[in-house]
Amino acid sequence: MKRLHHYVPIDDIVGRITYNPDVELPQIVLGIGPVRSGTTASLRVYGQSGVPAYSQPIKSIFRHLAKGKPLQECGWAIPAADCIYIKETLGLLNAEESFLNPLDVLFQVIQKGLGSRGTGKDVIHRSLDLLASKVHVVVLGRNPFDSWYSVDGTLRKLLESISPEESWYYETTYVAALESHIYAYRSVDNLRSYAQHLGIPVSHYVAEANTVADVAYRRLFQRIGLPMEPRVQGWTERSLVGVPESYVTISSDHSAQQRAGLFEQVNQSSGVKFIPGLGARLAPAIKNKIVDAGLLQIYERWLLNTKAELDIDFHVDLNVNT
Repeated sequence: MKRLHHYVPIDDIVGRITYNPDVELPQIVLGIGPVRSGTTASLRVYGQSGVPAYSQPIKSIFRHLAKGKPLQECGWAIPAADCIYIKETLGLLNAEESFLNPLDVLFQVIQKGLGSRGTGKDVIHRSLDLLASKVHVVVLGRNPFDSWYSVDGTLRKLLESISPEESWYYETTYVAALESHIYAYRSVDNLRSYAQHLGIPVSHYVAEANTVADVAYRRLFQRIGLPMEPRVQGWTERSLVGVPESYVTISSDHSAQQRAGLFEQVNQSSGVKFIPGLGARLAPAIKNKIVDAGLLQIYERWLLNTKAELDIDFHVDLNVNT
């Protein structure tokens, strides 16, 4: 598995995110999943519904620093708002991306902000209380066969669109990328357990629930406690990804993805669409590696939780021998 030579301490990431304790922390819906899990469409759902949505603010800071760029040229401030949506994905270019823990980063950002209002255990307890009352983690997933098939094609597009000076960061091998993808799934599941251990509410939403998106998102919003009706159809410029004045904000680190056209499909869509994956085309050896790594077991747990939490039903073909 590819690893970075340049170490990025979590303190450096935390140091580039600001939280003003004099302003009430917004309700934060933190959606986390492995790459290529249908997460980009979720940005448009929240944005179109009037919830400011942010694409990978934490991972973008990590990538900026991992590329050796100056600290001063990146950063993010938790905005003053009633509610925000943060979409973070783990993987897949190196091990560090797969093991990144955005929830822990948020925890430490809040601790840092409250540090001027107290010390020691008091700050830790108050930070945990804020996390439990203000943050709702949504585990985002997808059939791992379909997810990896999508990764393979997307990676090829991305590698054709990177700038020469950053090629060292993006270039990887098929084997290394698959290993990183496997660890990303495991990391998301560990993050789920970590959130529950801290008393932070957790929900699940697998991409296949988009076959019944109207009821699935409505019940997800209700479970989170969002008062608005989710806009899964009728998307407008209000929620375009990577467009000024949109409710969806991306960072400058997304420039390679924009050049590769990775946002085109979701931006050209008028609503949530379930597009069946092509994981059945994977070679049997790759499928077996995914199964042996435990990804199918992890996904099945997310799938069952999605159905139970949202009281919905839909079919997913998980036949490894397809």
